[in-house]
Amino acid sequence: MDKFLINFILIIISLILFLRGFFPVQYTSGNDSARPTQLNGIEFNLEQLYKPEVDRLVFIIIDALRWDFITQQNFPNLAPAFHQHGCMHKVHVQSPTVTLPRIKALTTGRVPQFLDVVLNLVGTNKLNDSILHQAKNAGKKIIFYGDDTWLKLYPDVFERWEGVTSFFVNDYTEVDNNVTSNVLNELSNSDWDIMVLHYLGLDHIGHVHGPFSPLVQPKLQEMDKVFKRIYDETKVWNKKTLVVVTGDHGMKDSGGHGGATYAETYVPFIAVGLPCVNGSIKQIDIPATLSVLLGLELPSSSIGRPVLNMLVGLSQDRQLYILNYVSSLIKSISDQYEEILNDATSYHYKFMVSNSTKDATSAQIQYQAYINMVTENLLHVSAVQDDYTLLVSILALLNLLCVVFSNLCFLGDGTTTQLAVTLILIIQLLPTLLLTSVLSIALLLYFLLQNVVKVARCVKPNDNGIFIICTVLYLSSLQSSSFIEEEHQTWYFMLGTCILLKGYKLKHFQMLPILIFIRFIRTMNPSGDKWSHLPTLSSWFVLEENYVFYQILFCSSLMLIYFCCNKLLKRHSLVIPLILIFIYVFHTCFEKSPTVGKFIWLGIGFNFLLELYRFKNYADQFVVCWILLCSLLIRPHNLVLIPICLFSCALVQNYLKNSLHITMITLLIGKVFFFAQGNGNSFASVDVASGYVGLQSYVPSIVFLQIVCHTYTFPVLVTLFTITTHSRLVWEISIFFRTLTLVTTCTAILIHRHHLFVWSVFAPKLLVESFNCIELLVELLIFKFIKLSKCNSIQTDVNKVNVY
Repeated sequence: MDKFLINFILIIISLILFLRGFFPVQYTSGNDSARPTQLNGIEFNLEQLYKPEVDRLVFIIIDALRWDFITQQNFPNLAPAFHQHGCMHKVHVQSPTVTLPRIKALTTGRVPQFLDVVLNLVGTNKLNDSILHQAKNAGKKIIFYGDDTWLKLYPDVFERWEGVTSFFVNDYTEVDNNVTSNVLNELSNSDWDIMVLHYLGLDHIGHVHGPFSPLVQPKLQEMDKVFKRIYDETKVWNKKTLVVVTGDHGMKDSGGHGGATYAETYVPFIAVGLPCVNGSIKQIDIPATLSVLLGLELPSSSIGRPVLNMLVGLSQDRQLYILNYVSSLIKSISDQYEEILNDATSYHYKFMVSNSTKDATSAQIQYQAYINMVTENLLHVSAVQDDYTLLVSILALLNLLCVVFSNLCFLGDGTTTQLAVTLILIIQLLPTLLLTSVLSIALLLYFLLQNVVKVARCVKPNDNGIFIICTVLYLSSLQSSSFIEEEHQTWYFMLGTCILLKGYKLKHFQMLPILIFIRFIRTMNPSGDKWSHLPTLSSWFVLEENYVFYQILFCSSLMLIYFCCNKLLKRHSLVIPLILIFIYVFHTCFEKSPTVGKFIWLGIGFNFLLELYRFKNYADQFVVCWILLCSLLIRPHNLVLIPICLFSCALVQNYLKNSLHITMITLLIGKVFFFAQGNGNSFASVDVASGYVGLQSYVPSIVFLQIVCHTYTFPVLVTLFTITTHSRLVWEISIFFRTLTLVTTCTAILIHRHHLFVWSVFAPKLLVESFNCIELLVELLIFKFIKLSKCNSIQTDVNKVNVY
């Protein structure tokens, strides 16, 4: 056990090294965003060429506002307003589509780091340059109401503010009412220049109920009334005011966000109060455009381009100056395509001398070509990977994989390899020279060759041929972005094939009900990317007209769970049915009551301690405790998956005799149910609402714990169910296949690091596998701690007996 734990810790360290080498290093910001004052000796008249077009800006962000939400029915006031007095642009949002990186893109004009998706959950770091900083430096007064993420990013920018938490997704009423009440007060004040509003209610509805819920249209109409109230007030102000409505990201058909589907990556950008033309833009273009309209200096790290469709009222010389300004800023970030920029400035100079329309047009075309080419290049190369670090970490993982396999086959403990890998990892985690990396690679290749030769002698297909074929097919599928997006299909196929072939070979078909279970569970929840929009059983059950069937399913699931605890796990306790009854009452009548939720938590803990005192069996009690906990967290229509999963595992254990095959198929069942629950290789598949079960406020530690428990319900359940009879094999095989998948994923990413979908498909897959490894390590550490505690308890009892 100890050698496996040490080996897996080294695997985690190797993974950290790979993550450090792979994820984006932000491109260098421009040193100076000051406006250019001359071109080839001719002075610019800045007062005429770069002056504000609007006096006031109202910037409304509606969280998770999808492109297709903008209709006459949803926005009866906004739709005619932008048709008559403004425009609407279709905005492309770069992945990942979560709030923190999108706020950074909206305010700085640069592509945020991909790991901002993690910072979105654990915290934020304040920014030092943005359109808000430039506005404050120019003497503008800014007020803010909405998502408190803005206050963490910009703590010293706003004159007046009030933040609301973005994480308590069960609240989609008060969270917006608080913002609106402040807006109504501010409309009568004349001392502000920029008002930023970030509404969260729509996003929260999406997380809990999805984009097709009957709650969505009333929420959009509520936002429309807020716009109307603001727009009506702007008509009586004696100032030119621009009202902007946009979304930070979209919303997947299943209700989440974080991935790269069309519904998540396209949002509207609506401007009212300015003559402009409809078009398509990138989200990073918004800060540059608003900066120009307000007459502000551009954020120094912005790579966005001003949207000329929003500047149709400007004269040609003013448009050329703006393009020259943006070009000079981008040049300080990237020195590529300078010949195109030289051509543009040459035509611009000729225009300033001769005032020729032809030269102006040529200059404008060249400026736009230069900005577009540099921006596109920076978008693709904003991540600079350390190839040597990636290769060293992959070779370290391969060596450790060989050690795991050697231990599994009793070929030796691999201590020498472990020591060499440990030394190399320590060296690589410190600042190193290129020569050190090359020597590390050579040493790892030497050990890898030795380990491969030793492992090759042990590999004998025997009865394991079907598992080897399935493993090879799965690992091969990780080289394809489409197979990664639809990974659940691979697992369904592998489990069904293994069950069918095992039944045929053993000449009994008692395990065939598992095939029926697979067919049923794959229709329960939307999975993957390409067919997630199709109707599922879960979407049918939650319809109001099907409430009776929903309740029948819910009650039947709870009774089946009690049957599993009573019959399969041999636990006869009056507390278990009482807890299940309270779970039913909670989800039916008191879903927003923290008191009932806490009472159920206490009941689960009490039952665990009571049964532990009675039976002294840690493993069985953990299974029951985990079932009850997940019954509380999981959505009621998904509750039936728990007894189906347990029945499947019981069938496998009853009718198979080979311990290796039992362990592998039960772990395979856990993976299948992981996807059947609705999880996948996209952040949009994480059910954030599960973190707030029984909570009335945002408590980060509890929310994170409940989300993790909900996400890993079935992998942990099958591990606990199998561990009582096949403890050693469960951990060894879990570590082996987790490492094998991780090595293959890292290798695929190294090969496809310049692939079109590297950030939208491969990077999320890497983070999912990273979380899977950390989850397994936590399981392993808890099991090790319990085992040590149990050994100490037995030793104490022995000592007492010896005393007597």
